[in-house]
Amino acid sequence: MTALEATEASLSAAPTQTQISAPAAQLRSTRGSGLARSAAGFGIALAIFALFMLAKKVNPLQAYIDMVRSTFTDWTSLSDVLIRACPIIFAALAVSVPARAGLVNVGGEGQLVLGGVAAMGVALGLDGRLLSGPTLMLMGLGAAAVGA
Repeated sequence: MTALEATEASLSAAPTQTQISAPAAQLRSTRGSGLARSAAGFGIALAIFALFMLAKKVNPLQAYIDMVRSTFTDWTSLSDVLIRACPIIFAALAVSVPARAGLVNVGGEGQLVLGGVAAMGVALGLDGRLLSGPTLMLMGLGAAAVGA
């Protein structure tokens, strides 16, 4: 049997059950550890910030309670948080999606800034000649085109 025939035979052979279930088990084990690492990182960040607050003679527990209360008890403040988070989330997606494909994207912040400039340019160029819905749609398209 030649090397080519051996390669063709190994490619045509059906994978066994252990070959199929091994990646799934590996994925389950890394997912749990990733969650634990994220929770640990978040806890460490809270602890370090608490040390800074203690240095400024502020009660960290009361400060954390006030932060949660002011953010999640009023719909207006929650919507403000989400509005401010959207550009950061989109910039993170602009970097993380290519990274998952094995590509490098180093221009996330520049894409965000130039997209905002382009959206404002479209709005100023239209100068109120269209209704708000089409204007917002054209602003989004202009920002996506320039940010890309």
